[in-house]
Amino acid sequence: ECEFLCLLGSFFNGDSYHAYNSVRDLVMKDVKNSAIWNMFNLVIMRADDVRHNRFLMRLMSRNPDNLALGILNGHNCLVAGTYKYSLGEYMSVFKQDSSNPLIALMLGLTFCHMACQKFSAKKHSLVVQSCAFLNTYKELRGDCQEVNFNLGRAMHQLNLLPAALHYYKKALDLGPSVQEEEDNQSIFDLKCEIAFNISLIYQNAGNFDMARMYAEKYIVI
Repeated sequence: ECEFLCLLGSFFNGDSYHAYNSVRDLVMKDVKNSAIWNMFNLVIMRADDVRHNRFLMRLMSRNPDNLALGILNGHNCLVAGTYKYSLGEYMSVFKQDSSNPLIALMLGLTFCHMACQKFSAKKHSLVVQSCAFLNTYKELRGDCQEVNFNLGRAMHQLNLLPAALHYYKKALDLGPSVQEEEDNQSIFDLKCEIAFNISLIYQNAGNFDMARMYAEKYIVI
């Protein structure tokens, strides 16, 4: 309990260095605890260094079947731009838990990033595989605002603008994926982000009236 209080004190004080040391010790004691892994994620998001990369790799060698470790190592490889390594990590995790929508989403995004590389071969095959995993993600997560926004963002990155507009507009018609009972203005509502991306598409196409309409209708402070 004292260790957890030290972790919370360091975290809320903005001391990511000591917070990481504390949460690392907690992870070592209970590798299968999901709550500790969530806290580990919060800490490394605020950290100024990448000490966790080597720690995760060493821990993975001792716990090869741990889902959280596989996902985190896949994230690290994806951020570093080594997409083939991240693909291997995500695929290994997906074989263990094929019902997890997050893993299917990350596989789809990895193929999407690979297709967008300048010197990648067989771009059409990569796009098809990306769409396949994104559709799997949609089936597992359900038809909600979050899913349609993510699909639209992927199509936007692939420059498939008609498909991107289709998913963006569909997402606008849906409410937040996570409902909050107390406040009508949910922090999980993505309408401002969706409208901004739609306005960018119309602006780049030269349709400034439509871009202005979406901006004025949804992006209002």
